[in-house]
Amino acid sequence: MVWLILFGEGPRRWLVPAVWLILLGGGLWTLQRASDGWLFYYLFYLPGQHVPVWWRVHHFWIDYFFKPFPIATLAAGLSLFLGPGRLHGPRLFWLAAAAGLIGGPWLASVPSGAFHNVAMPAHAALAILFALAVQRWFARAVRPLLPWAAALLQLLLLLYNPCHHLPAPADRAAGEALVGRIAAVEGEVWFPSHGYLSRMAGKSGCAHRCALDDVLRGKDEPGRRRLVDEIDTALARRRFEVIITNDDWLAREIKGGYGEGETIFTRPCLFWPLTGWQTRPEVWYQQRGDDSGGE
Repeated sequence: MVWLILFGEGPRRWLVPAVWLILLGGGLWTLQRASDGWLFYYLFYLPGQHVPVWWRVHHFWIDYFFKPFPIATLAAGLSLFLGPGRLHGPRLFWLAAAAGLIGGPWLASVPSGAFHNVAMPAHAALAILFALAVQRWFARAVRPLLPWAAALLQLLLLLYNPCHHLPAPADRAAGEALVGRIAAVEGEVWFPSHGYLSRMAGKSGCAHRCALDDVLRGKDEPGRRRLVDEIDTALARRRFEVIITNDDWLAREIKGGYGEGETIFTRPCLFWPLTGWQTRPEVWYQQRGDDSGGE
């Protein structure tokens, strides 16, 4: 939008940014209302309170660009900054687009709690810039096959066997058994780390563990206190028939009304994700009766 305002021509120079601002403002307002005010809290207020992880400033480029996309990164960068011709028109547009699509994820990767998905817009920008670089390279290459060979080599570097990401029959059976067990619970189930399994079992959803941790480790003391009080009240009143966790998170507070808990999977290699963060449901807490001594 900044590029269009500075270098656009005719009515679209102002019309397109105005429409964009109206749609953006209207969308944010609608989502803010629909979320009861949580949107701005999570998008703008809370991330600014998280501790920055400064080594991610340079590892963003190493882990998300130079390691997986060495050829694409080099070709796109050279074409964008050192290509022939003046820095204006379409070239300046793609420079502005890259600044937004790559610079935004770069900044978002620094706060603690950021994960690999922040790089998705940056990879979309890289795919576009690499395609443009190959096209320009082909138009000026003495050996026309060289840019296509480089593009093919980059694609070959990304090859992987998708079969490695298919769950084994034992994992599928374990997951189906857990969903069936959750469905058989008569009361509410609190499953903050893997809430999709509760939904599959027909239970109501809840805030995700990562969203809760964002508040609990933030500097918003009033917000943190309100969340802690809400959790403590729910546990003290035994609001949930069953609580399922994937580690010892809130274990001391939960055990007061639910006992020690039961290990869900006895086999150490069962029901682990085949990609991403390695975590699984671990402990099943069943609500104890009043005669068990829980407060």
